Amino acid sequence: MKVNFYDWCLSALILPLAFFGSNHSVQADDYAGTITNTPGLLGYWRFDAISMTTSVVNGYQGTLHGNAQIGPPGSGAPVATDPANQGLILDGNSSYLVTTLTGKITNSGTTMAWVYLTNYPSVAGRIFQITAEGDDGNDFDFQLNTDNLLHFYTDSGGSTTSPQPLPTNQWHFLAGTFVANNTRVVYIDGVPVATNTPGSHGLDTSFYTIGENLQFTGRYFEGTIAEVAVFSQALTALQISNIYATAFAQPVLSISRAGHAVAVSWPTNFPNYTLQTNGMLALPGAWADYPATYDIVSTNYQVTDPISATAQSYRLRGQP
Repeated sequence: MKVNFYDWCLSALILPLAFFGSNHSVQADDYAGTITNTPGLLGYWRFDAISMTTSVVNGYQGTLHGNAQIGPPGSGAPVATDPANQGLILDGNSSYLVTTLTGKITNSGTTMAWVYLTNYPSVAGRIFQITAEGDDGNDFDFQLNTDNLLHFYTDSGGSTTSPQPLPTNQWHFLAGTFVANNTRVVYIDGVPVATNTPGSHGLDTSFYTIGENLQFTGRYFEGTIAEVAVFSQALTALQISNIYATAFAQPVLSISRAGHAVAVSWPTNFPNYTLQTNGMLALPGAWADYPATYDIVSTNYQVTDPISATAQSYRLRGQP
């Protein structure tokens, strides 16, 4: 969602040294609570320190393969209520996760995940599997093909396809929903981007996987996948948009101490935002754009700024 500067801004005052040492962010409705309260939820993998590779509902276990690993706090999706969100890091070289969830998908379903691409399938020369539980001729496969487009397969080879590739080095919320012989929809960041009519679908018998396809192997994902959820019914457009909206309504601006400097960061999902500084909040006209370029560290823009009288507070300015 693009937020106009006059609609919203976040500022953090950096005056007493006692302030440092904690991160400060915008709060939103609980994202995980929204997922778990949505009807039809079969499995939900958060990859946090408590659940690790186990689904937070129904107890489905997950097994890491290859170099797959759960990343450190902050490596996951930009969820406002969970700044320490963790993701499943996949190196594109035999890395994936197999869960004990099998079957359950009959004539309708939804799969969703946050995805951070570090390469394109066309460059790697293979399909990037996001999630899968498909059988031969009875697909339930969510993937990025070598055309770099998002495809959702639910029948015998037909797919609904996004019109444009996903950008790399940005988090994006992806979802696919279907009702057999009725409708199939692909969503990016809460918005439906493509729809068509699928064929029939029967009960899947394979295991639900993340980052690889057990039926059509070698589709190793390259990047990070987080907040994976699968449902036994097709969620509505309103349900999808509501789930996305609870993740964040605005970019999360985090501020922490870095020696004798200030580390300021926010997700790369917001490339149209400008960091501004101000030495005195009593003078609104004193806000000025940060003069240097931003570094990219993991999935965030980051600025390390020396403590000074001219930069005692920070905010993000959204472009109209």
